[in-house]
Amino acid sequence: MKKKITTMAGVALAAAVLAGTGTALASIPGSDGVIHGCYLVKDGTLRVIDTDAGQSCVKGEKGLSWNQAGPQGPAGPAGPQGDPGLSGVHVVDTGTLTFTGPITITCPNSETALSIVFREVPITEPNLNFYIAEPLFPYGTGRPGGYEFNVQPSPGRSLAPYAAAMTCANSN
Repeated sequence: MKKKITTMAGVALAAAVLAGTGTALASIPGSDGVIHGCYLVKDGTLRVIDTDAGQSCVKGEKGLSWNQAGPQGPAGPAGPQGDPGLSGVHVVDTGTLTFTGPITITCPNSETALSIVFREVPITEPNLNFYIAEPLFPYGTGRPGGYEFNVQPSPGRSLAPYAAAMTCANSN
């Protein structure tokens, strides 16, 4: 019986120690996010304290405090100037067309071609096949200034009226 009581007392003591340790660890850093410690002047020993639990430095110690995150650092240098953006975005519309063969549509005033879309006029069932050859670079800018495309009726169908619209913009 004595052995059973001693074992139970040992388990209870271990549980109390573990619970106390968990509580102490859980409150460091303090509620303000700061870690507090005491530095023993004579030999440099450092101990961490829990000020929320009323702990403080004793005679011969100096208090130290530090943050986990640290203060905000200085701003870094400015980055390089970015490329100029686009302005004057607008649509160039071919109007209704009724012929096949290679067709070229370009943006005015050395503008950049951003996209092109095709549509039948009026839109009914698909009658046409549109083939884009490739973007054109007519202005020597290295940016596409238009598109060349080809239109053919679908097999067994006649050519239907169609239109193309291209989005253009100034490249500054």
